Amino acid sequence: MKIIIANYRTGSSVFAKSLGGDGNEYLHSKTRAVTGFVGPTKNTHVYKVMPDQFGYEDYYASFRDLYLKPAEKIYYTLRRDFNAQIKSHLYAGLTHDWHPWQQIAPDELYPKDWANRTNPMFNTDLPIHIQQAEMVKFASNFAKQDLKNLKWQAMIYKEFGGELVWLEDNFNEKVKYRRRKHLNLPKLDYNVDVEAFFNEW
Repeated sequence: MKIIIANYRTGSSVFAKSLGGDGNEYLHSKTRAVTGFVGPTKNTHVYKVMPDQFGYEDYYASFRDLYLKPAEKIYYTLRRDFNAQIKSHLYAGLTHDWHPWQQIAPDELYPKDWANRTNPMFNTDLPIHIQQAEMVKFASNFAKQDLKNLKWQAMIYKEFGGELVWLEDNFNEKVKYRRRKHLNLPKLDYNVDVEAFFNEW
């Protein structure tokens, strides 16, 4: 079996499909809420999992023993431009426009109550800098999660090795992701050198 240790907005769904998988997140929090932590199944050969989806240290021992140790190959999907990654995560988190093959509600924003006129993020009567500041706060939550995922990707890579798959090196015009909603996203600068996490080894 093939394991993809993914991070959000790094092209992991398209990459999983290129390996014969379905692109879904095998231990997605919504799935795990119903099934709990589950091991591999006989009829699935490509597993895409974000570190937060096995609960980091909570289930790492089980994930290591059931997935990583018997893996035929381990891949890590990464994105050199961390700021672009978080901006993409912010956009997808607000609009639910995650993948080009998924249907989205034309006017839905998440959380839904953010679309009302009293919320500063979408209240056009308020100055644009206030709307941007609200989005920056929301983006910082994604940045914390994605940075922690990145650290866990590096930790697993150090222990098990595998292949680093960089989004910037796998650009494909045919499957290029194009945003279907307009959102005036803020400029973000987290000063994260993603490659440095893996250059040590």
